[in-house]
Amino acid sequence: MKKYQLLTVMMVVGFGLGIQAADNIQFTSLRRAGMGGAGIAMTSDIHALYANPAGLANAQGHGYLPLGIMLSPNDQVMSKGAQAITDYGNAKTDSAKANVLTSLAPSDFAVKMALPPIGFTNPGFGIGVFTGGSSRFGVYDVANPDVKISALGDAGLLMGGSVSLSLLDIPFQVGGTVKYVYRNRLLDAVTQSKTFSRSPSEIVNSAAAVTANIANAGITGLSGDLGMLMPFGPGQLGVVLNNIGGSLSGSYTTSRNRTVTYSETLPYLLGIGYAQVIDATAMPWFGTTIGTFDMAADYYFQYSNAYKNVSMGLEKRIWDNRIAFRVGINQGYPTFGLGFDLYVFKLEYAFTTTEAGDYLGEDPISYNMVEINLPLY
Repeated sequence: MKKYQLLTVMMVVGFGLGIQAADNIQFTSLRRAGMGGAGIAMTSDIHALYANPAGLANAQGHGYLPLGIMLSPNDQVMSKGAQAITDYGNAKTDSAKANVLTSLAPSDFAVKMALPPIGFTNPGFGIGVFTGGSSRFGVYDVANPDVKISALGDAGLLMGGSVSLSLLDIPFQVGGTVKYVYRNRLLDAVTQSKTFSRSPSEIVNSAAAVTANIANAGITGLSGDLGMLMPFGPGQLGVVLNNIGGSLSGSYTTSRNRTVTYSETLPYLLGIGYAQVIDATAMPWFGTTIGTFDMAADYYFQYSNAYKNVSMGLEKRIWDNRIAFRVGINQGYPTFGLGFDLYVFKLEYAFTTTEAGDYLGEDPISYNMVEINLPLY
């Protein structure tokens, strides 16, 4: 009963925090992405530093060294983008090039990039450097085919720890992370809008017109995360509060060499997750073949539409846990992932979709995400 009372309190607090529209930190775990984004109650590797620092209590001794990059173009980059680049290159006149851009409407090109994290974990402690960035290049309106552009990148030094405790005969783990975050964002130097527009003719005819009044703002700040894990039925319940005190501030320089202050506030996010190892061996027909697998489900109090806050997924590991198959649901869209631990390096793949609009199907953005990293030990 005490556990259910605690869960009720956490839900009330989550709704009390309100709906957050600011951009969260751009760090990504491809394991979580393949499982629909879920992992509050099951992440115990270096990504626990921001997913739920209480998970560090279950961390193993590992070091992480980036071997490549995480690159994730969305589906329109993979399809329409490649053809548009070819057509633009073959266009002989400025008018023809402008027509290529105009013909893209409606299109939405998006790319996410990151270096795999570098750092190490031990039981109860972790430290890591994370990066992540995203950009969008869209031609949304056929009648007004202006190109809309937005881009931001994050880098952070994270250090956290976790301890195991007991209260009222309930064992649990609590953890915390301190984050130093650097954010770089392109924005309109006059209005400070995070999205700016250019007409096709401006892009083709004048590089100066493309870069006019575009500022490169660098902002920094400290914030923290708090997390908890506890037994809940046959599985485990996780709770995390992200971006405590997450105010980022800095400045940018205009084309007239005037320094302008700029700031953003990271969104306070409360997330509740559940994870369980499911034993399917007793099921008829294929139970013995399926064996055991992991299940996770999360709910973040972030958006006004509840479905956008839900993520859930499954993971099945084979061959001494060195190959992982993942499926999930993120904001109502299916996800898929693969993981290969090939002794000398790890390869991760995820396909995921996020909803940039307010309702299902309004503005889905699908990504193919690939990451390679080198475990040090």
